[in-house]
Amino acid sequence: MAELQTAMAERDTRTPGPLVLDANAADNWRKFLMQFEIYLVAKSKDDKPEKLKVNMLLHCAGPEAIEEYSHFVYNAGEDKECYADVCSKFKALCEGARNVIYERLVFNKRNQKEGERVDNFVSELKRLSLTCEFGELRDSLIRDRIVGGVLSDELRGTAKET
Repeated sequence: MAELQTAMAERDTRTPGPLVLDANAADNWRKFLMQFEIYLVAKSKDDKPEKLKVNMLLHCAGPEAIEEYSHFVYNAGEDKECYADVCSKFKALCEGARNVIYERLVFNKRNQKEGERVDNFVSELKRLSLTCEFGELRDSLIRDRIVGGVLSDELRGTAKET
């Protein structure tokens, strides 16, 4: 029983982060923000004042993100204590670090791995496509990558008649 309580206490104190601001910053931000928003709801803090949410975000994001936050410039109508404005600034910062050419290379080199389920392969292609700026071509490029990257000739549609 004590072990269960300890495990529950550890799980309760788990926070998202830190936000890693490296070459994968755009994807790191997307994942961090999803985890953080789940955390806000789980902690019943999603309806709390903006200033509290901003400070919780910064606490979870860590020292590097706090440093970046201290350099954000806010336009008229924006506020450093507004959660949506701060998230918007972090998104712009992280997406500015994205190398679209490299993101597309990673997407186009992705093939189904041995033993990987087709639905997992397709989900990974969809995730990778999020940072490629494909626009209206996204669905057709995912389809093309599925055809080019799936291991099964039958699924690819190139199975030879016997």
